[in-house]
Amino acid sequence: MIVPCDHCGKPFSKKPANIKKTKHNFCSKDCHNQWMNRQIETTCPLCNLSFLVKPSRLKDKSHIFCSCECYIQYRQSQIVSPNAKCEYCEKEFYRIPVQLRRVKHTFCSNTCHVNWRRAQPKKSKPCKSCKRPVVGFPSRLKGNVFCSNKCFQSQSRKETRPCDYCNAPITRYPSKFRGKHTFCNHKCLGAWIKDNREPYERTPKHRIKMSKVIKSNKTLIQGHTKRIRQYNLQVKKGHTWEEMYGSDKAKQLRKHYQERMTGKKNPNYGNDVLTGKNNPNWHGGTSKEPYTFDFDAKLKSQIRKRDGNKCQLCGMTNQEHREQYSNYNLSIHHIDYDKTNNHPSNLITLCKPCHSTSNHNREYHQQIFSARNEHIDKRLSYEPDNT
Repeated sequence: MIVPCDHCGKPFSKKPANIKKTKHNFCSKDCHNQWMNRQIETTCPLCNLSFLVKPSRLKDKSHIFCSCECYIQYRQSQIVSPNAKCEYCEKEFYRIPVQLRRVKHTFCSNTCHVNWRRAQPKKSKPCKSCKRPVVGFPSRLKGNVFCSNKCFQSQSRKETRPCDYCNAPITRYPSKFRGKHTFCNHKCLGAWIKDNREPYERTPKHRIKMSKVIKSNKTLIQGHTKRIRQYNLQVKKGHTWEEMYGSDKAKQLRKHYQERMTGKKNPNYGNDVLTGKNNPNWHGGTSKEPYTFDFDAKLKSQIRKRDGNKCQLCGMTNQEHREQYSNYNLSIHHIDYDKTNNHPSNLITLCKPCHSTSNHNREYHQQIFSARNEHIDKRLSYEPDNT
């Protein structure tokens, strides 16, 4: 249907259903914006000055002014004579008629209102509980009045009912006792549900229906899990647990996974299937370099026991070392600085600071450590574990 534009007068086509919805028709958004932002020239009724105004401001308004000053002067000129009287100082003043309808008492200022409230005589009303007289202003004595908190609490509407599980008394307002049963906490509610739960038996018809639904939506479920995995990979990739969950939650997660996969809980515990060359991540033993696989935890514990679990320079015990250096055992040092020579006569126990100082002035330390290990039989039979 062809319709003329209300702004530029250009004819354009429009559906009849859309014409009924709107009062005005426009050929484009530019015409609509220009029509909405158009302005009409009017004159101020006080100073007769011409100015531009939007058409929406002229609706339901008889007077429109060019400024606030003209509006104030016009309002002051409309005040002919005072129409109200202050009830405290008896001063006559002008008040808008709408405001006079809303209020019973009229005052010229806030000070007069406060002074009038104070000058009013006080009244007395009996307490609802003990019926003692309570003195106060009339505005404060509306409704039920109580002389103290004890009287108020004695007249409260609280009720006491026993818990349906442990029979403990519960005091609440009647509105809080909802439903047929009442419980003192969530534990009683859960225990009551377990005891009084009705057994649910699936009929053979219901089982047939569920199997059909699962078979039909099996592909949808598989696709759903794939989409969730891809989304998690995109979101979590390149972010640490501290960045995603915070430091406290990250510590809890690390402890959980360590306890879950340590010792006998690990599915590969005691199996040599995935050790050494059988492991798919084997790269020729580069993870232990520059040490060898013979230098393991068993050999270190044997050397510590041989040396009495003490540092051979300063005498620090293994227990003191763990308390001072965050649960780290005493370190094992190679006397000839050859990391592949793991003979017991070439190994000695040292603490962390002594081990760091032994890396300087190596010839001097080598002489001292070899002299300390002279009492060890060099012909000691030692067969390293190749596992």
